[in-house]
Amino acid sequence: MKTKPKHFLVNRRRISQAVLPRQIEAVLEPVRISISWRMPLFALFLLTSCDKGPKSSDGRPQDELVKKPNQQEPSFAKSNFQRELRKRSHESVGDSGDDPEVRRSIDERKLREELEKRILIRYLESSKSGFNAAELEAEVERLFLEYGQEALVVLIGMVRDATGSAARGELEHPEREDLLSEAVAKVLVKAYQQGSISDLGQAIGSLQVFRNMDPDSLGRSVASDVYQYLRQTGNSDLIEDAFVEISNGSTRLHSGFGSLAEAAGQVMGYEKALGAIHLDNRIGEVATECAVRALISGWVGSDPVACSTYVRDLAEGPRKTIYLASMVSSLALCGRLDEAREWLPMIPSDSRYYADAVERIEMAIEPTSSGLQGDN
Repeated sequence: MKTKPKHFLVNRRRISQAVLPRQIEAVLEPVRISISWRMPLFALFLLTSCDKGPKSSDGRPQDELVKKPNQQEPSFAKSNFQRELRKRSHESVGDSGDDPEVRRSIDERKLREELEKRILIRYLESSKSGFNAAELEAEVERLFLEYGQEALVVLIGMVRDATGSAARGELEHPEREDLLSEAVAKVLVKAYQQGSISDLGQAIGSLQVFRNMDPDSLGRSVASDVYQYLRQTGNSDLIEDAFVEISNGSTRLHSGFGSLAEAAGQVMGYEKALGAIHLDNRIGEVATECAVRALISGWVGSDPVACSTYVRDLAEGPRKTIYLASMVSSLALCGRLDEAREWLPMIPSDSRYYADAVERIEMAIEPTSSGLQGDN
């Protein structure tokens, strides 16, 4: 009877310990080498195929018992279907999808239609009786709340187009310009006070169209009314915040900014307000000089000793030159010509500010001279 051969693992140590001829060991050496390099691969296979992470008490992998809450199976077919569905829905309703420019054009077209129907036609009537101030302000505020600042920009632009004010610098009916300007300015100040507008200077600038160095009539009127209504609030913090933020901005303004500067000097102190004005003309050369002149003039009027001491002690440079010229002009306009002449030599004679200060003194002298001649 044939016996089946017994299978056993070869152990070199046991064989070497037995009394075997060297020939047998030589025969077994290749077998040992073959087994030794295959064992690590077999062990790696067992680890990767059997180890599924932490096990539960019954030995099953834990991730088969509890599915992670954020774990989602990728479904490319589903995502493609959703994209196609969105695309078709946009095409069916004429929507622009993710294109903001197309959406903006649709909104602006709708806005223009509404402005034409609700405001412009009545605004262009022969007199301002088509609107009263409260009604127009309510309409402008409703449009602002629905469409945002863009509504005011479009409205002002449509009025310019209809009246030709941007080309001529004048509206055919100034009384209607005042009515619209006041309504827009009130809405802007109210929105700024409530935090709906973060950059008031930019909002003002977006309504202006500049011709050379001066904005058009309507944009200039809106800006002046904004400054005036800010002052009328009597809110010192609001006036200071608006003045500092606009001064730190980069919106080109016009001479009316001096009105807000004057109010800011009264509530925050003239020295501090002057420090907020940058001399790099970031808000425009005209607005910068008018703001400085308004602050120096206010300071001369309230405390001339403090103002003159501050200006005198400044280090030599452009800032001191501009302040000196403003102070000479303010003293001359107040009729204090002798004091103005005393400060005049401190201004560098080769600067344009010197010529401006001399002109201011001469302008102040002429009315005085004509008055004396009339008495004779």
